[in-house]
Amino acid sequence: MVLLGAVATIALVGVERHVAQPIFTPRVFRRLEVKVSIVLLVMSYVAFFGLLVAVPFFVVHDFDASARRAAEATMAIPIGLALVAPLSGRLRRRFAIQPLTGVAGLLLCVAILGVAVAPNGKVVAALLMLVGCAIGIVNTTTNSVVMSVVDVNDRGLASGTVNLARAAGSALGMAIATSVVVVLEQSGASTLRPVIAVLAVAVVLCLGLYTLWVGGTTARTWSNKLMRIRVLAQAIADGCFAEDFAPWDAASPAAHTW
Repeated sequence: MVLLGAVATIALVGVERHVAQPIFTPRVFRRLEVKVSIVLLVMSYVAFFGLLVAVPFFVVHDFDASARRAAEATMAIPIGLALVAPLSGRLRRRFAIQPLTGVAGLLLCVAILGVAVAPNGKVVAALLMLVGCAIGIVNTTTNSVVMSVVDVNDRGLASGTVNLARAAGSALGMAIATSVVVVLEQSGASTLRPVIAVLAVAVVLCLGLYTLWVGGTTARTWSNKLMRIRVLAQAIADGCFAEDFAPWDAASPAAHTW
């Protein structure tokens, strides 16, 4: 399948280079803002759909919850999206896009890390609502950035590229989460927390790209901090593989990895 996808991509590029009105053109990515916005969209949707896949398994497996409780916890993400949707336009008008995107990305990262170490399903649901709010803000601001910096004649192509980024992130998130869940289930793992932790690491890398977009003082200020957060996220991801992972329990083997 990977080989088939690679061949199809090469063929598509070859065809698109010789048509008068291609459905995809590299000139849309000439601006750094567009490149970073697309990557932010992909990563936010990796987290979004990865969590939609992983959370039900995680809640049932780790907290011995019913399928109904798992569904209720997962519904917190779209609830967060619905809460922030009416406010996104007002937030975009009142605050600069770059700081707003940075705060949303940081909130997304912290919330996913919290889910990875949450002690019960209620905490998971509360943090997932924050995840939904953060994804809603990132989705709105990145779309606004792309549409504002591309040429007027390329806005149709840019809109299609934005939708492609969302679809790619969705597919990638589901693939990553499903693969990790299957591996852990087949190996008889005592916890599915590694699935959440891996998604958190991806979001931290996304924030690193955000600092490259802003540059200047922001990059100098946040680069080291993001490195520390990435190390923390990686530590949680590694610790999640410890048997009977429960860092809040002094008797747990995983508590000694902190």
